[in-house]
This record gives sequence, C-alpha cells and structure tokens, in this order.
Amino acid sequence: MSKKLLKELDQYIDDSEHIVDTTYGFYEGKHGIIAATSTRLIYLSKGMFSGLRIVDMPYSKIKSIEYNIKRSDGILEIFGLGEEREFTSIYGSYLDNLPKFVKTIQNQINGQAGSSSGKSKSSDKYTQLEKIAKLKEAGVLTEEEFEEEKRKLLDF
Repeated sequence: MSKKLLKELDQYIDDSEHIVDTTYGFYEGKHGIIAATSTRLIYLSKGMFSGLRIVDMPYSKIKSIEYNIKRSDGILEIFGLGEEREFTSIYGSYLDNLPKFVKTIQNQINGQAGSSSGKSKSSDKYTQLEKIAKLKEAGVLTEEEFEEEKRKLLDF
C-alpha cells in the first residue's frame, strides 16, 4: 500500500516542488500517506470503495504543529486558520521518525515565511486551481469537493 500511495502522490506534486519527508497514519478513519513537500503538507489516501482523498495544507496556513507519542502509537496535530487536523495511529518505524518529521515541517514553514512573495503565491493558487479542476474532470473529486477545495484555495 505505501509504495502505491507514494507513486500516486507523485502525480499531485508540482514541477517546482519536491517531497522532503513522508510518514503514514490515519485521518478521518482512512489510512494514508502524509507528505511534507517543499511548499505544503499533503495527505493522500486511496480506498477501493472510498476512492482518492487528498487534503492539501499549504505551509502559509499552518500556525502550529504538535505531536504526542504514547507507547506504540503517535498522534500528529496540525493547527491553522481555525482548523485542526489530527492524524492518528502513526506506528512502527514511522513513530520513531515522528519527531524528525515534525521538525522537517517546522523548518519548511519557517523557510517559507522568509521567502514567499505575492507573485509566487498568486501563481501557485492558479496552478493548484488547475490541478483540482483536472481532478474534478477526471471524476476524482465531486462538484462539492471541488467547490470546497476552490474556496479554501482562494480564501473565501
């Protein structure tokens, strides 16, 4: 499952970004990959019956990140602009890597804060909008999911 998801993830990465680190965990009851890229955090899951699920979290919208390790299980919490996303059941070697993964995300957030410009943000929004439109056309996203992602992207 993990190699397939990683391969699937490559389709949703911009040419100008790269994967920095990954881990696996549950989000809203679905197991998936959590990827830190050079520009954002992406959660991707794919189920036989539930289809593809992508949650895009630009670093500019993440205000804080926390993790908690209890025995053989880890929890990753992302806070930003009135939203909280909780990833659970991070275990095995991914649990051992969780502190490093969080540090990687924090470094990416801090790096983005000092180097972002208005033009690149605007251009990135339109690139992301094109991508979600293609996902809708391909039947991966429903009309409602497309509108929700568009609203988030355009900050409405």
